[in-house]
Amino acid sequence: FAFSLLLTSPAAAQNSEKAAARAMAHEGLEHFKAERFAKALDRFSRAHSLVGAPTTGLWKARSLEKVGRWVEATELYLDIAETKLDGDADPRWVKAVDKARNERLALMPRLPKLTIIIEGDGASAAKVSIDGRRVSSALVGVAQPLDPGQHVISAKHASDTAEARVSLAAAEKKEVRLQLRAPTQAAPT
Repeated sequence: FAFSLLLTSPAAAQNSEKAAARAMAHEGLEHFKAERFAKALDRFSRAHSLVGAPTTGLWKARSLEKVGRWVEATELYLDIAETKLDGDADPRWVKAVDKARNERLALMPRLPKLTIIIEGDGASAAKVSIDGRRVSSALVGVAQPLDPGQHVISAKHASDTAEARVSLAAAEKKEVRLQLRAPTQAAPT
């Protein structure tokens, strides 16, 4: 049944691309069954980039979930769930869209959430990052979904840097407070 979900691709893809996508999706499914989820993700990602079918997207999202990239998985599930299908759409696509919607609903409550609080002088101008990726200032002070696992949170302003390490489990909610010291003032002349 799962393999049959992969057999259809959009008409816009060329025949050679469809054949390659079908072969990669088949490989992805074999890797998924054998619990080689990183390899499954690679194959489904490649197949989905070629054909963009709801079926390949669904398996890519499932693979993302298995490798712990839950936030990305929920976004892909949402993209698939919002796919507009014609009335004569392939029933496997309709089923994939429905499954994506349900699997996203099941994953959402399990997403860990982290609130980052920056305190001290320069807190409002601090550059914040999670695992080396910049975080929008709009997300500081509010709970944001993160993947489960270990994360490094840092804040920098002028020459001061604060850092914390946090481990998040499924459905866990944590708060991290980073303290930035007052910038050193030059002695008056």
